[in-house]
Amino acid sequence: MRISKVFRRICNRVWDPSKIDSLRLDVVISLALIGMHFPPSIFDIMTHFLYHLMDKVDICGPVATRWMYPMERYMKTLKTYVRNMARPKVSMAKGYIRDECLGFIIEYLQRFEVVQCRVWDVDEEEGDAREILKGVDMKFVMSSTLWDLAYQYILTNISIMSPWV
Repeated sequence: MRISKVFRRICNRVWDPSKIDSLRLDVVISLALIGMHFPPSIFDIMTHFLYHLMDKVDICGPVATRWMYPMERYMKTLKTYVRNMARPKVSMAKGYIRDECLGFIIEYLQRFEVVQCRVWDVDEEEGDAREILKGVDMKFVMSSTLWDLAYQYILTNISIMSPWV
């Protein structure tokens, strides 16, 4: 329990440098108590490392600002993007780009609210069905007639189309 308390104090995000001596003393006492109850074979490099970890904490500050757990979790995410084992880096890059694009699209579409999803009628073709979106305090429905008028206006008023008009 003393060792877990030491680790908890090392991993805190808020650090008081004046308490390093008491933390170092806790480590020494904890290791001495472990030495009294367990055989010497338990003292390998990892248990000895705990004493030297106090020097590292004194120099660099709390462990939480420099541990690698977030990067290792993100590497797991990147590894799930690999589809082609011959080119894993390309697969990771494409997966990253896909996630970024989807994030931007979702962020953009959150400004809109789907008011009504139209289903085509018998007299309309399948291509005429559109979603009606409401955003920035305005609602706009473009009917197929208005769509045809806008298309005709563009074709008749653009300068490139003048030879064919």
